[in-house]
Amino acid sequence: MRLGELKDPQSRQAVPHMERLLGSGTRLFYRHGYHGTSVDALLADAGVPRRTRC
Repeated sequence: MRLGELKDPQSRQAVPHMERLLGSGTRLFYRHGYHGTSVDALLADAGVPRRTRC
């Protein structure tokens, strides 16, 4: 199971935000490129709240 594919909210909390952001960022940059990936899309894919500090 990849980091961004965790469906259970409790399981998502077990993986630190930074790791989820790195996994999601890598996947989204590969799919859409640097200029095609927004911060909002990255946060949504990783399941990280916007106001969270890593």
